[in-house]
Amino acid sequence: MGKFKPETPEVMDIHLNALESLNKIAIIHDRLAGLLASMNSDLAQANSILRLDKDEISNHRNQLINIRQDLSRLETDLHNNMEDLKSATIVFDATFSQIAYLTKQQQQNISAAELPTNND
Repeated sequence: MGKFKPETPEVMDIHLNALESLNKIAIIHDRLAGLLASMNSDLAQANSILRLDKDEISNHRNQLINIRQDLSRLETDLHNNMEDLKSATIVFDATFSQIAYLTKQQQQNISAAELPTNND
């Protein structure tokens, strides 16, 4: 986007849409990182319980049930965030395609303006 100059309201809107899409993707990335960290923590906790003797595992039954419920909720959140990421990526791709098209059009206009005329 180096030579791309937002000079018209339409172009400025497209430019802002691209920035908004990138910001949304960054926010979703942060949410996904948090979800994955929570899932890893829950899995590590469950793993440490499951390494105990059978008699001791039964003492942690409620804790394992809570971990399973947390993982189920986190899986749903992960799925929803992945869908949000997919949508944001589609919007960004479409916006970037518009920017590429307008940049090419702008370059063609500049090239056409630089052509010598019959009056030269």
